[in-house]
Amino acid sequence: MADVNTAFAKAGTLEASVRRFALQLLLNACGRSSETACCTWDSIDYDHGMDAAYISIAQSKSAKVKLIALVAGADRSRCVLLALGDYLAMSPTAVYKADEPAWLIPQLQVKRPGSTLGDWLRALRTQARGGDDKYWDFAVESLPKRVSAGGVRPGAANTYMSFAHTYM
Repeated sequence: MADVNTAFAKAGTLEASVRRFALQLLLNACGRSSETACCTWDSIDYDHGMDAAYISIAQSKSAKVKLIALVAGADRSRCVLLALGDYLAMSPTAVYKADEPAWLIPQLQVKRPGSTLGDWLRALRTQARGGDDKYWDFAVESLPKRVSAGGVRPGAANTYMSFAHTYM
């Protein structure tokens, strides 16, 4: 996912910044591919005692809410805060209506947000693997032909478990 973040950062467009932030948030949430679609600006809170921001994400299967800490990543290719900052800097100022949710990522308000996230990942494949021509200059060689957003959750869980075993 670090290579995916780097590719979208190099693309430098508003569309790429949305995709980068959404996919990094999905990775940080270690959740199902559609869960980040239900995040609103109101779901972000700052804890002064812990000096950290948190986002509440509704889990689609259990209907429980989990808190995800929004903290600096190990480097710029793994930082959800940098991705959020780029997303905010490149996005036009949104106008929200009091009677509608203020979606964190309005582009995910589609029938199948998990499929949309998967399409965003597939766009970064090489030309030979069917990537989107506007991203060929930023293609991620390591993305498999059958990449999907559904693979982010088990990949994140495996990564976090390997860290836990290393440092325990």
